[in-house]
Amino acid sequence: MHSPASPTAVIPSAPALVARYRAASVALGVAAAALGAAMLVCWSFGLQHRLHPGGGPLMKPNAALSFILTGLSLVLARREGRARAPSAALAAAAVLIGLATIAEWVTGIDLRFDELLFRDDTLAYTSVPGRMAPNTALAFTLLGVALLLLPSSGRRLRVVRALAIVAMALGAIACAGYIYGVSPLFSVARRTGMALPAAVGLVSLAAGVLLARPAGTFALLASEGAGGTLARWLLPVAAVVPVLIALPAQAGVRAGILDQAYASALVTVGLTGVLAWVVLASARSLDARDAARREREREVERLNAQLQERAVALSAVNKELEAFCYSVSHDLRSPLRSIDGFGQALVEDCAAVLPPVGVSHVGRIRAASQRMGRLIDDLLQLSRVTRTEMRREPVDLSALAREIAAELARSAPERKVTFEVEEGLAAQGDPGLLRLVLENLLGNAFKFTSKRASARIVVGRTTRDGRPAFFVRDDGAGFDMAYASKLFGAFQRLHGAAEFGGTGIGLATAQRVVRRHGGEIWAEGAVEQGAMLTFTLPTGGHSEGEAT
Repeated sequence: MHSPASPTAVIPSAPALVARYRAASVALGVAAAALGAAMLVCWSFGLQHRLHPGGGPLMKPNAALSFILTGLSLVLARREGRARAPSAALAAAAVLIGLATIAEWVTGIDLRFDELLFRDDTLAYTSVPGRMAPNTALAFTLLGVALLLLPSSGRRLRVVRALAIVAMALGAIACAGYIYGVSPLFSVARRTGMALPAAVGLVSLAAGVLLARPAGTFALLASEGAGGTLARWLLPVAAVVPVLIALPAQAGVRAGILDQAYASALVTVGLTGVLAWVVLASARSLDARDAARREREREVERLNAQLQERAVALSAVNKELEAFCYSVSHDLRSPLRSIDGFGQALVEDCAAVLPPVGVSHVGRIRAASQRMGRLIDDLLQLSRVTRTEMRREPVDLSALAREIAAELARSAPERKVTFEVEEGLAAQGDPGLLRLVLENLLGNAFKFTSKRASARIVVGRTTRDGRPAFFVRDDGAGFDMAYASKLFGAFQRLHGAAEFGGTGIGLATAQRVVRRHGGEIWAEGAVEQGAMLTFTLPTGGHSEGEAT
């Protein structure tokens, strides 16, 4: 099991939070560019000291220009493809300025670009007029490279995060130096250093780069889980509270009100108190989430119990249905057999005394009882179709269709019917149920072509919405498409019983079988021009279209 910090752990992010962080990234880019522009305006009017209270290092014009370049690059970094070229060009320009400045400090060679924008007449906190501090130049170089790589993912995105974190650390160390009055934290040899506005701007700009693509460990910030909530609570506290506590303490030291030891003690006590409050608040938040989770678990258990009760009730209903079917199968058949048998005996034993009308009436009684028996058989079959346990295996539909066609041909040898069965028709399904489908479809086609001197029945394959489908087509009586919706209803008939026999259950049975397999069935036809019934079957998997 991976820990949250594992590089292989995937932390899901909330899209709304990701969008919010990206908007914040753009805002930070705009703020960085605005800081650079404001500094250049100050240099234009000789007001550069106004943004540097306390006599510390000044933000040089090249640093202000780099803020504009990197800030605008971050704003445009969300674009893709060719539209991202302006962002890359701005980032590359910032990298060149940073590298050139570092090269000047390292080699001692003056490339004569430090005062291209403005002449620096002050030598305060610098040994070279107009030259950006080395730590500032390094931070801009790192951020420029990160912005060039920002659209990346995977390892390159980890490089982006590492570069942004190092740049943020350079700015944060300089900020700490100003807060605690420790000049070595922001200054470098040769009496130069990072200006306070530059330090704050670099921290903000690096945060914007990290928020532009919250991934890896930083994806916690966009997570809706407990870890994400804690991260969003604790990070601002960790970043802001120490500064808020240290600033008044250091102000007291500078004013001579407090000595350094007393100020350190106050800072320690303040941080301890805030840390204790944060721990308690975090524990309370986690406890509330845990309580909500337990409540959801109880709700799931309650729903599972209800589902179990309904499953038991459904099982009882199914058993009652089975008992009813048994009753229908045995208790109702006996009276029907008696009616048919006594009717036959009446005709055979009393034919001499029965008038022709009486014989006709008895014949009708026997025919009705026999038809009732067939209806009961079909209803039982329809019931078994929805309750029979399915087993899926490869089924050769071509072989099944040929067997059924041969049986139909033997049942009426006097008819001239041509069966055309396409080779290689195969599907996944229950062999017995799919045989029932083909028996009903081919039986219908055979029945409704009975008035043709010669008939043709075709079994083949087609496609429907990109899925394989199978069809049975005949050139028989056909039907009016206006009544197509009635074809698959139980006992629904479009032709009279005297014209074509049957109970009206066959197509309803076929539809239930096909839907249990996860497919669909439909019919097309025209009066006296034949009909085509088409059905689809899934190519794999086990899913039933209706409950069993």
